[in-house]
Amino acid sequence: MFSIRRSLGHLARIAKSFKDLIKDPLSPETYFSFQESLLVLAGPADLEQMADAFRSTPGIGNMIAGRYLSPEYRVEDLSGCAPGTLGHAYYRFMTDNGLSKDYIVREWPKDDLGYLWQRSIQTHDFWHVMLGYQPDFLGEFEISAFAFSHAQKSLTKGRFASGLIVGALLLAFALHGVAYKPAQVRRLRASLVAGLSRGVQVRPLWDIRWEELWHRPLAELRTEYLAA
Repeated sequence: MFSIRRSLGHLARIAKSFKDLIKDPLSPETYFSFQESLLVLAGPADLEQMADAFRSTPGIGNMIAGRYLSPEYRVEDLSGCAPGTLGHAYYRFMTDNGLSKDYIVREWPKDDLGYLWQRSIQTHDFWHVMLGYQPDFLGEFEISAFAFSHAQKSLTKGRFASGLIVGALLLAFALHGVAYKPAQVRRLRASLVAGLSRGVQVRPLWDIRWEELWHRPLAELRTEYLAA
């Protein structure tokens, strides 16, 4: 009986966090609250199976093995990067949109999944710059669609479990659009198709150390990493 009540309590928490995500799919805290509510239902064996799927994936496995994390830097220090470089484009993206690279401060788990979540947050805005997506509703929706199909293409196993959270985020974006932005539903559909299509066309981006490429020309990097 206790386990049934606990399961019902977990399902209620998932339902509430998903409802909150529909209301505000752009909130990082709402997203992580939903992610945590899903992971509560997963046992240690499930989480290890998910981690093993990532470890066995080219690119992601290398990333986990290297455990590279962003070095300390200040966005304003990149103002001196030459125009046309990744560093200059990143600086303009962050400052023009009033963004902070430390917008999420959390105590990440020390295991492989915790590392992947931490590094994915660090690289999120680099992906925005490389892919040309704005940090608005449609841009975040399209980059989420890109990330979903990019992961599904990369993984050799565990696609359902790994895609569940991002897939739910895409659904929350779509439902938010229907409920709160009906005029953008057609553009949402186009963004979904474009993001999903693009995600399977480019080489894996997971293990790229963007912070070591500040002075590389952005156009050159896009040709190198994003060419179909």
